This record gives sequence, structure tokens and C-alpha cells, in this order.
Amino acid sequence: MQREIHQSKLPCSGTSQKFMLVCEQNLPIIIIGSVKLHIPFPPIVVIQNSFNYQKEEEKMTVLEEREKLFPIRMVDIYTGNVWSAAEEKAKGTRGAICKAGQGGFYSLPKTFIADCEKNGLAWGLYWLIDSRYDSNYHMRAIKREFKDMNFGPLGWWWDCEKPKISMPDRLYWKTPYAGNGLIESVIDKFTGWSGKPSGIYTGPGFAALLGWNSVLFKLKALSKKLAEMPLWTAQYNDFVMQPDLFGSWTAWLWWQYREGPDYNYFNGDEAKFKELLDGYVVTPPPPSDDKFTGTVVSGSGVNVRTGAGTSFNRIAALPKYTEVRGTELNVVSSEEEWLKINYPIDGWVATRYKNQELVVVETI
Repeated sequence: MQREIHQSKLPCSGTSQKFMLVCEQNLPIIIIGSVKLHIPFPPIVVIQNSFNYQKEEEKMTVLEEREKLFPIRMVDIYTGNVWSAAEEKAKGTRGAICKAGQGGFYSLPKTFIADCEKNGLAWGLYWLIDSRYDSNYHMRAIKREFKDMNFGPLGWWWDCEKPKISMPDRLYWKTPYAGNGLIESVIDKFTGWSGKPSGIYTGPGFAALLGWNSVLFKLKALSKKLAEMPLWTAQYNDFVMQPDLFGSWTAWLWWQYREGPDYNYFNGDEAKFKELLDGYVVTPPPPSDDKFTGTVVSGSGVNVRTGAGTSFNRIAALPKYTEVRGTELNVVSSEEEWLKINYPIDGWVATRYKNQELVVVETI
């Protein structure tokens, strides 16, 4: 009995040839043309190896096509990674994004920004939203370490995942700030403080854990807010041309396709990448004469007036989570106090009115 098994590229040939697997005197034999090869192992091994060669060829074909489709690459790192900006530049890497911190803890390597700029790599930063700490704890550290609001050409990214990669889902949900509330609060406070956009880094697994794929969540305002932010997704699969989308996103900007080290594809051509870099503007540091900083916590926002009192004219309104800075705090009574602000607009805001806290104020 003999039958044709497969057409494959044999490891010793380099060309695609048909071969026959036959059985003579209960021994497996491979016939290639007029040549017979006696093999001292079961036929199933031959079949499996042939299948593996085919899968490897398929994998290489996909990777080659992806490299052509997404030629612009970025590497992401964190403290402890061994990397060289010069070596990455030599390999054709165009940028690097580094972990700047997690929760209330800053961890940006001292030489990261200088190394990138010296070697002509675009750079950016990411911060892990840690569900063990509240949003104010996150923002205090960020505002303390990034007073100049310079987040690099590749911008600021929120790392949305569990505090520890090995943490089981059940333990994540036991952390005090697990879920979507913390993510929304941190993003809103950051935007109110910096006035700059930011992006989301996450993967399909964490998105599913937080319910971002559900019909009900997609009806919520937060789903739309997230989808308006650029997506940096993580998915390691060498046999796909595009990563899976989730939530309400319809496109991705960066795709982390490999880890150890972490490499990422940019979803665009040179013109789009140049447009991204051209939008990089360094915000000047805040005025040095500020004595107070604050965050609007009133759900309805606060009014900005020409003086410290409701009898003064209304200039503008600041929504919840807006960051303010000021030079003078006027305590009218135990139930009412006003802050003279010079950012984001000149005027007076009530930080407390009728014993209701409207703006959380901290002394610089």
C-alpha cells in the first residue's frame, strides 16, 4: 500500500517537491522521484514535521508582508530593560516609549529622554493606572514630575492593565479602585491639568475584563471617550496581518506585536508619522509666582468671576476636573472661600461655597 502524503519544502532540499510515503516490509520509506529513503521512525513523525515546515513558511510569509505593510517600528521599555538607543536607531527603529511610572510612583530612567534625542529617536511616555490607588494619588506624582508638561513627540499613554501581570482576575476586582471609574477619573484630571491629549495602551484580555465589548458599555459616554483616544494594542500572533479591535475603536495607532523586547508597528505611512511628529509642541512651564494649585471637583463645574463673591460678573465656567493655579486665597468664612487664579484664565473661583467643596486646593 502506498499513497501521496504531502507537498512540502524538505529541510535538505530548498525546493518544493512531492514525496510519497510507502510501506515495504512494514518499514516506512519516503520516495522522492526515483530515490528511496529508508526512515527508522514512524510515518506520523514525517507527517508532523512536514506540517511544521508548512506552518513555518506560512509564518514567515505573514511576517514579511507585515514588515512591508508597516515599515515604521517603535520599541517600548521600562526600568530594568537592557537597551541601546544607538543600536535601535541602527536597526531602523524610529521611536521609543518608556514607562514613566505607576500609581503614585515615578520610575522614568534618568537618561531615557537624552539618549533618544541624541540618537534621533522620537520618544513618548506611559503611566500604568494602578487600581490600588485613587486618581489623586496618580496625579500628584505626575504633576510633581512633569511640571513642564513635556511628554515627547509620541505623547502620553495610559497603560490599562492589572497592577501586576500575574494578578488573577478575582484579586484585581478586590483592589479598591478596580474598574472603569478610576480610568475615567485619571484621564479627565490629566486632560484638565495639561490640556493635552493622551492615548490608551491595553489588550483584548483586559478590555474584556472591564466589559468594553458589551453592548451596554458601548452605549456609555466613557466608551465613546476612549474610542476618540488613539489605541496602542498588544497582541502577539505571527499569523495575522492586523490585530483584533475591541470596545468602540475602529482603528489602532500602535500594535505591540512582540515582547522581549517589545516591538510595535505604526499604523500609517511616512506622511502620517511626520504629521504625528510635527504636532509636537512643548508647553512652557507654569508661572513661578503661583502659590496654589487646585482641581475642580464640583459636578456642575465652577464659575470664574471678576471678584471674590457671587455679586461680581461671571467671566467663564470651568468644567469638572479642570486644573487651576492661583496666587491668593480669600477665606470669607468657614463656609465660603475664593481663589484668585491665573490659569487657565484670570479671575476668581469659589473653592468652597455654602460649606460645599467645589475646588480641591493644595499649597505649592
